[in-house]
Amino acid sequence: MLSFGVSNLRRLKFVPPIRLKPITILVGRNSSGKSSFLRAFPLLRQSIMTRTSSPILWYGELIDFGSFDISRSDHAFDEPITFSFVLDTITSTPRRFYWHPARDLPIYSGVHFGVSIVAAGERTRISRIHLRVDNPQVEYDILIGEDFKVQQLLLNGRVTTEVISDVSLQITPGTVLPEMSVVVQSGEAEKVARPEFEFYQSKDPFVQPLKKFIKGYTKGKLSDRALESLSDDLIELGLPDNQRILGSLGRSGPKPWQSFIRDACVNERSTAYAGLHQLLSVASLPNLLASIRLELRSVITSTLYIGPARARSERYYRYQDLAVSEIDPDGKNFPMFLNSLQPYQIHQLSRWIEGLFGYGLDIDRQSAGGHMSINLVVRGIKSNIVDTGYGVSQILPVLGQIWWARNKIVREPNPRPRVSLLAIEQPELHLHPAHQALLADALVGEVAEKGGSNQPGINFLIETHSETMLNRLGELISLGRISSEDVQVVLFEALEDDEDGRVTDVRIANFNESGELLDWPYGFFQPVVF
Repeated sequence: MLSFGVSNLRRLKFVPPIRLKPITILVGRNSSGKSSFLRAFPLLRQSIMTRTSSPILWYGELIDFGSFDISRSDHAFDEPITFSFVLDTITSTPRRFYWHPARDLPIYSGVHFGVSIVAAGERTRISRIHLRVDNPQVEYDILIGEDFKVQQLLLNGRVTTEVISDVSLQITPGTVLPEMSVVVQSGEAEKVARPEFEFYQSKDPFVQPLKKFIKGYTKGKLSDRALESLSDDLIELGLPDNQRILGSLGRSGPKPWQSFIRDACVNERSTAYAGLHQLLSVASLPNLLASIRLELRSVITSTLYIGPARARSERYYRYQDLAVSEIDPDGKNFPMFLNSLQPYQIHQLSRWIEGLFGYGLDIDRQSAGGHMSINLVVRGIKSNIVDTGYGVSQILPVLGQIWWARNKIVREPNPRPRVSLLAIEQPELHLHPAHQALLADALVGEVAEKGGSNQPGINFLIETHSETMLNRLGELISLGRISSEDVQVVLFEALEDDEDGRVTDVRIANFNESGELLDWPYGFFQPVVF
């Protein structure tokens, strides 16, 4: 699963990473910050999928945050905007095109990653990257200069100046998920190592410092060639893991090597232990960032978004034979989305909607005039969507996006992201309370079909003002239609001691097995008396 947090974005001074469950509901009064939290995902998506000169594209096709200065909280002053992520696990990307067949790729658990954005003239840049891995345990603080070079690298709170004295670390500009390059001096020439893109890297830039370090403990009893090969094998294992190192490299090789490995992996008080762990942690950093980048990119670019203001339906639409891969945030291209579907797909969508709301869909194409119309079908009787009420036109793009997100996951070949996020703002707009409850049924049905949080599928992030939806979710939990572990409610509330009300407190309310909300504030949906 993925957790996400943000700091200094509009009214959100600090939101610690929130674990995104299969259904995460955001509630709060107007201008409390819940929309800013949800819209951070389409913001990140348009920033990653568009070639930019700054890490964040504040204004794009999906969302408009204005600019960095407008988006940064009023109370933040010169503080950065920070986006934080937590991944349960990641698998390290191979350093080499030909990976050692007898070794599994390293898997790291509890990966915490945060990037801080600051102003740089008229643009923005990354000023700091914070990275922590819980297992094996290691923590980095990376301070980035205006030239995109690493000014300071702290490893477990300590400056690592000596370890990186022979290399220069820098990040790629223009992306919120940067890769790290290692620049080493070779005579007068520079060699740039990018672990994500090199097919085979015969000598890692950190091999020489590691070789020099090991040589001091083996007292010259190993040849330079053997030291280079063994150092390269050590770096290939990834972040320092004592058991992994001992199991892979501690039972073979010359005796001086085995003696060094035992001392460096068993005796925690030895200088060999501290030095080796520091060197391997720094050497693993570029590859670790590349692995995080690939994982987060796959999640964020798969995010779908539907906004609160959706286009009004028309009686007829002029159509072109275009393939529409997803529905626009305002639903404006929904008719063309329907037109691009195959007849069997329209039939499936119609059956799915009919099973929820009691009406199906039918597309009427007039080839002579190049026009089409959308009809609702109830008991075999067709009616143009314009004649059926405004609420129907507003909910259809939402239903279409839910249905398409599910089918897109099924159709896409592996590998696919473990989390595919569908973010929707106020899906209940213009809906009768009974239909708002049925919308909750649609969400629960999708989660139940994929098997809950243990299977890949859609995770829903819903911003709503609907008390009816919340009550229905509780009812469905009590009926056993969905586990209480798969649903959570995130409350956005103004701090009581904040005089101007521009800072929001965020906390979690969960359902119990009986469908009752725990830690729910009294009178949350009641009017405030001034």
